[in-house]
Amino acid sequence: MSSINCEDLAEFAKSQDHKPDSYLNGNRQNPFLVGEFYRNSAEHLQEELARIGALIRLFLEKTGAEAGEESQDFGGLFISEAEVNSIIQAVCCGAAASGGQGLKSEEIEAWERTISRKKAESLKRGIELRLHSLSELFSLTPFERDVLLIGLAPELDGRFAKLYAYLQNDLTKKQPSVGMLLELFCASLEEKLEAREYFSPSAPLLGNRLISLVGDGADANPPLLSRSVKLDERIAAFLLNSDGTDPKIARFSTLVKPVRSFGDLIVPAEHKNCLLEAVKRRIEEDSRLMFFFYGPSGTGKKLAAEACCRELGVNLLLADAGAFPKGGEGEALSLVLREALLQQGAVFLDNFDALWGRSSQGQDADAGLSGSGSSGSG
Repeated sequence: MSSINCEDLAEFAKSQDHKPDSYLNGNRQNPFLVGEFYRNSAEHLQEELARIGALIRLFLEKTGAEAGEESQDFGGLFISEAEVNSIIQAVCCGAAASGGQGLKSEEIEAWERTISRKKAESLKRGIELRLHSLSELFSLTPFERDVLLIGLAPELDGRFAKLYAYLQNDLTKKQPSVGMLLELFCASLEEKLEAREYFSPSAPLLGNRLISLVGDGADANPPLLSRSVKLDERIAAFLLNSDGTDPKIARFSTLVKPVRSFGDLIVPAEHKNCLLEAVKRRIEEDSRLMFFFYGPSGTGKKLAAEACCRELGVNLLLADAGAFPKGGEGEALSLVLREALLQQGAVFLDNFDALWGRSSQGQDADAGLSGSGSSGSG
């Protein structure tokens, strides 16, 4: 797994002959405003996290809870300015404090435009940016993207938990709450009311299990604002450049890099040609594709799916629906489909009929159930 390398980024910054953008006042410079694009996903992630650090600092200034000042509003919780700097710097290689300290909201907005410009140039050069990929895969808004960044920060430095507790005036709240996120990212009551929809069960964040909402245990049904937001471990790993499959589906799924082709498929030529033509149409039309393979074990259903994936140039995720946990079939299927998206692959769902609660009755039915499956293009 590729990790964020502060020394590498610092060396890169030193190598640039760069003058800061015009929105920076006086001699205040943002160390991230170097170069015209991101060399890799880690650089992009670092600058986005530095921007989040600047937003947190701006929030503290606006609420009158400037670092280093004990306040009755914050229940006596104390965190020094040096410690705030240290925590925010930890994820940003020291750049957030010097680059974000004292920035006004309009300057942060200008910084966001700079990030967008550098991101566009990176994508134009064919450089993968994991945060952008995730946002595209699940159609995330800027607000939802920032929720993921807030959740990711403690994965990079545990001291963010202390900062989040301070922001929420509660030493026990070491994960960001929905209420904290609304205060941080919303400028008005109207915006806060609208943003609550981002945490509905059908919205992308929860619907795709990118995050989970956690109560404190004392209340079986706590208010939305008091629920803590936890970033899913697989999503955190993806953002940090890990391509390992989700451990939660390891018991009933396997990722395959397709090797076998249509030449290895032992079926009548007309069947093979029909399948190949369907795959070619999918490539030409860039449309979704689903096959239903039916037959006894050993007739080449998985081989056919692998050949299709090799032709399409995508990975193949094999999943056994018959091994899904009882009572958790829906969640298991969602995680399998999500993994296929993250892996840019297709799904072969074995024992597909098991999702409808059917059981094998006799040899013929057993052959059909154990061999049935569908392969879709992600």
